[in-house]
Amino acid sequence: MPATEPPSDSFRSLAIAQTILLLVLFVFAFFAVFFPLTNTDIWWHLAAGRLILEQAGFLTVDPFSLSSQGQPWVDIHWLFQVLSFWAHSFGGNTALVIGKCLLFALAAIFMLKAVEANITNQNSFPIRALAVALYVLLIMAGRQLVFVRPIVLSLLFMSVFFFVLERFRKNQRPAILLVLPLTQVLWSNSQPLFPLGPIILLCYIVGDGLAAIASRLSLSGFETGSRGKSLGHLGICLLLCGLACLATPYGTAGLELPFKLFGRIDPWAANIFATQVTENVSPWLLEHYGVEFVAAFKWIAVVALGSFLLKPRRISLARLGLLLAMTLPALMANRNLLIFYWTAGLVILINVARAFDSKPGQAHQKMFYRLAQSPWLTLIVILAMSFPLGAAMRQEGSIDQPSPFRVPEKSVGLLEKSGSGGRLFNSVRYGGYLIWKLHPNQRAYIDGRLVLQAGRQFADYLEVVDHPEKFETFARLHNFSAVVLPVAKPDRYQRLIGYLYRSPEWDLVFSDGSETFFARPSKHSFEPIDLSLRGTVTRITNQIESRPLTNRQIKEQALIHLGLLLNISGNYDRAEELLMTIKSNSAQALLARSYYLNKKPMAALALSSGLLQTNPEDVDSLLVMALLAFDTLDYAEAIRWAEQVLEIEPYNAQARQLLNEIVRILGPGRSGRGGSKP
Repeated sequence: MPATEPPSDSFRSLAIAQTILLLVLFVFAFFAVFFPLTNTDIWWHLAAGRLILEQAGFLTVDPFSLSSQGQPWVDIHWLFQVLSFWAHSFGGNTALVIGKCLLFALAAIFMLKAVEANITNQNSFPIRALAVALYVLLIMAGRQLVFVRPIVLSLLFMSVFFFVLERFRKNQRPAILLVLPLTQVLWSNSQPLFPLGPIILLCYIVGDGLAAIASRLSLSGFETGSRGKSLGHLGICLLLCGLACLATPYGTAGLELPFKLFGRIDPWAANIFATQVTENVSPWLLEHYGVEFVAAFKWIAVVALGSFLLKPRRISLARLGLLLAMTLPALMANRNLLIFYWTAGLVILINVARAFDSKPGQAHQKMFYRLAQSPWLTLIVILAMSFPLGAAMRQEGSIDQPSPFRVPEKSVGLLEKSGSGGRLFNSVRYGGYLIWKLHPNQRAYIDGRLVLQAGRQFADYLEVVDHPEKFETFARLHNFSAVVLPVAKPDRYQRLIGYLYRSPEWDLVFSDGSETFFARPSKHSFEPIDLSLRGTVTRITNQIESRPLTNRQIKEQALIHLGLLLNISGNYDRAEELLMTIKSNSAQALLARSYYLNKKPMAALALSSGLLQTNPEDVDSLLVMALLAFDTLDYAEAIRWAEQVLEIEPYNAQARQLLNEIVRILGPGRSGRGGSKP
């Protein structure tokens, strides 16, 4: 047999360069999502994983929350929960974050390899370099959505589907398709997004089938992928993946769950879960609030659709259908933006890669192609993105602790120390952590598994949160012995906190300014906290200042939360004393609110006016100006300020409430800009 020729030096160099590109993408993707635990659902996932292993069986009814205890629970996330609990048992929060980063980086590599299946140029290194540059940009656009949640596994499984299908379209070898039903089984037992597997397959089948029909009819302009026998292989694979969707402990109930959840995010059905749950709100509504990952949505959508024009005579109907299929859920709820970004990245990069396969004709095209394919472009993009990423990582803190202000860690410590059982009223976001730490001795009322809540039940919960005067009846009905609520993030519970602080039925027994823990006087042995005392505020302030592993910015935010709590509880003098020591704009805006509440209108006016000169879009200062105008019966001016608030935040509840009050006073038709005094 003839001896095999050793690889040439140029071949070795190219292989090394391509490996370096893969490593660069892997490392950047890893550190892009290297931030502390911010999502609060992970805690009930951990509790479920622990219970599954303890009882060596799947969960079929809710054992955790008072509001849904005993209700049927299709816990389709069980595989993610068990894996997460094992990781946490091995390395705590750090292991969870590192595991997420590894899975995300691996998914990015699969996506790059899926793109590479469409590169036919011999000198493919420049196109791979461009692909890495574009992926770095897309990863930065969606990094804030990559939590330690089952979505990370869904991204990996989506990437495997894309990789396998693009490889199959290239070499038409059906054996590789066997990977997909196996992947589908894992996906079906990890997250309710598992129907995306068959949907992806269906897009490829329908798109390539239509392209094949167009080719037979001599209709040009479409890329022909799989056809004939290959389409039959894809059809068999689709059938197997459909059967794999039933391979869960819950059978048809597991298959029904994704469609039930889909109905929960339908913004056109006016259901309470689509309007009152932040992650279910449409991205078009959130964009007004300047949310970074939402602001990129329309631009990525435009670029993805525009990328088909790079080679208009060979449009892939399969990928166009795929992009459109992922656009609908993204339009419905911002929680689905990540799967859209992931799919849009594949579409953009493949369209760019296929466009670069052809030789440019004009001189300006050649110059553009050389610039776009230059490895230096990749280096510039990575360096440019490294600066904001590094700044974000410094602010986000250590991964061994949850992100600040997300969990009631101190309150839970006191509840654990008390050793007594009890029934807790809590915020939705606190529920998972309370379950993880206190179940089964003490039971939270509600948590993030809102699929277990009926619409009326969730509405009743929000009713007592928004109208605290109804809380006592609700509390006695459910026999609550304690209440654990956040002061901010979200701020919806502030009115209830103020009510509980003033109520003789409840004692504030702990607060660090960010979390509050109330208990019935007859149900605790703690010393109640009196926020009107300067010594109490000083003690809490010193505790905040002495926190370890907390940067200055986080400490300052905690102090601002304390100032907010002092305002909520009616201790305006103490709030002024604290906030005057903090020079940030947010602290000064809150100080202006303290002046207003403390009947010092001139001080509030002077401070708010000064802040608006620095930042004309300071919503807090605009609201103070509107309230001051309202109090002096200058309704036209109050309307003007309130309308400015709504131009910045169209759903600002306080501005809308103020305008509604003016309508009530003046009557319909007299509340527009320029309205007169009564």
